[in-house]
Amino acid sequence: MTKRGKKKGLVAALSVVAVIVLLAAAYGIFCLIIEDDKIWADASINGVNIQGMSKKEAAQTVEQKFEEDYKDTAVTVELDGQQYTMNVFPMLGMDASAEIEKAYEKGHGNLLVRGLEWVEMKRGKAEKLSYDVQPTVAHPDEVEGIVQASGIQDYNSMQDTTYEVTDTGLIVHKALPEPDRMWMP
Repeated sequence: MTKRGKKKGLVAALSVVAVIVLLAAAYGIFCLIIEDDKIWADASINGVNIQGMSKKEAAQTVEQKFEEDYKDTAVTVELDGQQYTMNVFPMLGMDASAEIEKAYEKGHGNLLVRGLEWVEMKRGKAEKLSYDVQPTVAHPDEVEGIVQASGIQDYNSMQDTTYEVTDTGLIVHKALPEPDRMWMP
């Protein structure tokens, strides 16, 4: 091979390497520019779309929906024809932070795939994420107050003591527990 041919080959190889380096640098800069604190994924939690929100905004929005959905949640107990309603919302809680973090990870992970994930989401080709998070008993210390507020603790299984006045005296009918309500150790 001649000196001139070797130079052309070297220039061509260096040109290819330079183009690859420039493209890699441009891709890296692009990935840094598109980085933000928003959730890119088309994601929803309990039917609430959180795409385009920050993690904090998503948590607040999901919490607000939880409150709307569960604020009137009650348990009704019927005892001897009397109904006792207990509003259980004060003891409930819901933690969707893990699901919000999963949705946020799409497009915010490895720098090498971030740009590709961004393009995929912009083209509408990314997988839609949907999470259902159920409430849990987050505040068990509230149970006693909820039960007291219902009035069920005022229930008395004893029959009332009654009396009657006759021409010759006062007759007292002492209350006894009903047989099916007697406490047996």
